[in-house]
Amino acid sequence: RKGREFVLTNKRLLLKTGRISIDVKDIPLSKIQAIHYRQGVFQRIAGYGTVSVQSAGLTAREKLAGIVNPREFQNFTLGQLQRPDGE
Repeated sequence: RKGREFVLTNKRLLLKTGRISIDVKDIPLSKIQAIHYRQGVFQRIAGYGTVSVQSAGLTAREKLAGIVNPREFQNFTLGQLQRPDGE
């Protein structure tokens, strides 16, 4: 299985995939156009889900699987989008 990590800051979302060959995507929060999450029945019971991020410049949505409390992640990210720069 691919190694996958992400980091969310007040300015960007960094996505890192791979274990031997590594691919890193740097998505400025200002470029995020949509963010949503999906939880199946068992995922809701277990408290995790998949978050999808769509941004300008990317041809496909980035999917972050296995996110604990995906609604909280979505709300936090949307909150970061609404903050003025530099905070």
